[in-house]
Amino acid sequence: MPCLMHYVSQRVLGVHSIILIFCLAIWCMPVHAETCPNEAYSVTGIAIDSNAVTGTKAREIGIADATEMAFAKVIDRMIVPDKDARALMQSLPADSFVDFFHITSENALAQRYIAEIDICFDAARVRGALMSANLQWAELFSPPVLLLPIWQEPAGVRVWTRDILWLNRWQDFSKTTDKLVRFTILEPDLALERSLPARPLLMRDKDMLAKAAKAAGAVQIVWLYAGLDYRKSLPELTMLAELYDADGGMLAVVGQEQRPLDGQTNLHVAFDAFQEDVMNVIEQSWRSSNFYVVDNRDEILISVDISSFTEWYDIRRRLAEIAGIADLSVISLTAKKGSLRAQLSGSVEAVQLGLQEQGYELVSGFAAGHYALRLETN
Repeated sequence: MPCLMHYVSQRVLGVHSIILIFCLAIWCMPVHAETCPNEAYSVTGIAIDSNAVTGTKAREIGIADATEMAFAKVIDRMIVPDKDARALMQSLPADSFVDFFHITSENALAQRYIAEIDICFDAARVRGALMSANLQWAELFSPPVLLLPIWQEPAGVRVWTRDILWLNRWQDFSKTTDKLVRFTILEPDLALERSLPARPLLMRDKDMLAKAAKAAGAVQIVWLYAGLDYRKSLPELTMLAELYDADGGMLAVVGQEQRPLDGQTNLHVAFDAFQEDVMNVIEQSWRSSNFYVVDNRDEILISVDISSFTEWYDIRRRLAEIAGIADLSVISLTAKKGSLRAQLSGSVEAVQLGLQEQGYELVSGFAAGHYALRLETN
């Protein structure tokens, strides 16, 4: 499995023809569902509260504004931050890329419209626009990465304490972030405090870090330290962010900063700025290492054991939804086994990650470029 170590600099995936034709026909049939085929192109829980001369007009305005906001969020999620690129994509009519809306709740009044909606954008159309604009983008979500904030002051080391600004900032971030790198955090409780004491975590004890990663189901850890040092004539704030693997081995330093507490330093502002810098480094590195490849695509052969044609159809559907697969074609199909040729738009590792999220694993086969697909058993 690829890890963020690769993405962060040292600052820092003979059946009868009638049966085969029948299966292909089923594959080509559209499937209606209110689940977005590709989560990277989906924005959920959008709150609308708009006013106009009529309720109908308020609804039109609210949905139009929500669509533009959601489209901007999708673009920001996938491209490396660039004002010109963002402006170029946002100049396009967002509603032309919508696949479907899902209205979770709504209340239409005489001159007001209140609702909560989800919007799914059509991946093919958005990709086409990005290609036309000659932009690079990524749409692969990372495995869970644990945020492990630690706060130190003369009174002691705090990891699980509530109402500590540094700790709260990272708790809030883990709940609101909606980028390609998926962060998780451990909720404070007595059991955690006893099994993961603050001092060993401060000292980056490998066993403790590995224990924390296992408890969170994370493949990596972002160790986040902030501390106040009063030993100098002018007190100092130190902030440090380091990346570790799931076994507690250090991979990279992703952020480091010191600020004098001279009366001008606002801790809220300092923490937020550091948080943004660190997350940008990780996000940009992940995106740049998982860019969607338009030309010169590699091909792999995937074989899979099946027990029914329904299972075969479901597997093909799942493969088609993986961001790293640009095209699929059938090589062979029997009652017990199918083979597919997959044209990749990214790395094999990216495809493996995407399949892992769906409960499958893609393992190397008997020859180069040959892989076997199977359900994960652990």
